[in-house]
Amino acid sequence: MYQVLYRKWRPVTFAETVGQEHIAKTLLSQLQNNRLAHAYLFTGSRGTGKTTYAKILARAVNCERPVGGEPCNACPTCAGILNGSIPDVAEIDAASHSGVDNIRALRDEAAYTPVAARYRVYIIDEVHMLSTGAFNALLKTLEEPPPHVLFILATTETHKIPVTIASRCQRFAFRRISETDISAALERVCAHEGITIEPDALKLLSHMADGALRDALSLLEQCMVSGSRIREADVRETLGLSGMSDISDWLFGINDLSFSLNRMNKLYSAGLDFSSMLGQMSSMLRDLLMGQLTGDLLTTKLPPETASALSEQWPRPRIMQAISHIQESLNTISKTSDKRLETEMCLIRLASVGCEQTAETAYTKPVSSPPTPPPVPCEQSAQTPASEPVPEKKREKKPVPIHEKKQQPEQVTSVSPAAEPFVNAERDPRWMVFLTSLDTLHHNAVVKAKAEVNGDTLILRSEDPFMTGVLQSAEFSKSVAAFFPGGVTINGEKEQTNASPGKTLDAFLQEQNDLVIDE
Repeated sequence: MYQVLYRKWRPVTFAETVGQEHIAKTLLSQLQNNRLAHAYLFTGSRGTGKTTYAKILARAVNCERPVGGEPCNACPTCAGILNGSIPDVAEIDAASHSGVDNIRALRDEAAYTPVAARYRVYIIDEVHMLSTGAFNALLKTLEEPPPHVLFILATTETHKIPVTIASRCQRFAFRRISETDISAALERVCAHEGITIEPDALKLLSHMADGALRDALSLLEQCMVSGSRIREADVRETLGLSGMSDISDWLFGINDLSFSLNRMNKLYSAGLDFSSMLGQMSSMLRDLLMGQLTGDLLTTKLPPETASALSEQWPRPRIMQAISHIQESLNTISKTSDKRLETEMCLIRLASVGCEQTAETAYTKPVSSPPTPPPVPCEQSAQTPASEPVPEKKREKKPVPIHEKKQQPEQVTSVSPAAEPFVNAERDPRWMVFLTSLDTLHHNAVVKAKAEVNGDTLILRSEDPFMTGVLQSAEFSKSVAAFFPGGVTINGEKEQTNASPGKTLDAFLQEQNDLVIDE
């Protein structure tokens, strides 16, 4: 019967394992010195060797003729454990045996001495799947097990293990296996299987495995159907991956929506799904970003001239925005029924990011500010139609011709020499005090109007008829006169009041200064 590669090439000794030398060294030392713990907790991502180490350890503690702590795999006990004929070593899947009754049965069984081996070994895989009641049932036995019992717990989600369980175990963290170690392991397997594999294909398989040797062997087996020689193109075709050049060309032309959408349709027709397209684009952008940060663009696995040109077109801020858009779309694609639409919208957003970046980085020569023109008299401003308020720094005042100045009537209101003739109301020191003196109705009406000050005259423009009526009341005119002796002009019409005139700006400022000195 055919046996898949990851089972056929599963290591049977610690020396054959890949990428976890720190764990192998510790376990071998404990076996040689007979200082075994009663419970172990193996944690780490998938395919890094947790179950393999548990099985090797189960044979090592029961081996009749160990060699330096390693199991011989030839004695009757090792052979019985390998073929599953010895019931003293039990491998339990916590996902399907998560109930408290299952753990109670295990606890009762653990009290009996082994049948054919030295230790009863319980390997509980994916132990985080146990229920709360099951963990509680396991707790006492795990804390003080019989001397002939050994527990080995394995999990990919350490944070789901109760602290009371983890604290009673020796914990070993399994690392992701490096691409170099995975490549070396795949090369050995191909040599024994009579398969010729190109270096580029080997690198691609190692990269796609994402630190899991089991995944790498599964991918290799999938690519072996193409024949006795495996090329990079065969790997990409078998796994549904597009070429690096296709993705780099796509990133070069991302601002051209016609080209970008046509490239998406081409890759989709070739069998590549939308998630894989965006995933590969995100991966290349990530590699490009890391290359920019480290100064080594060879990490992109692109030709140097291509990587350099791509780096110039994709500066760091643009890459980070693009990756953010792609990740949002990948999350949405997994939930939506119209994956094509979401992918197209993502490409449109990426193109807009490119346009924004180009506009932001465009160089403009600084222009010196023009000289400030003379101010426009109040009467002329009142006759101009209402417009949107302009910040004071950006207000452009056009000089008035001399012949027009002669035609202007004389100022009725005297302007304090210390004050600017015509300013935004917010720049006048009396403004905030004036606002606090108003009741709610008049305060709201003033805030919604456009306010300016010409010397000691307050100028208001309101487009709301109701608010205009509120501002035209005699009570409001009296409130204004207490701060602005020149009164108030509303929408170009001068409001009259019999109230005694208020303080000029100079008098107001002197009064404020006296108050500060007194304090």
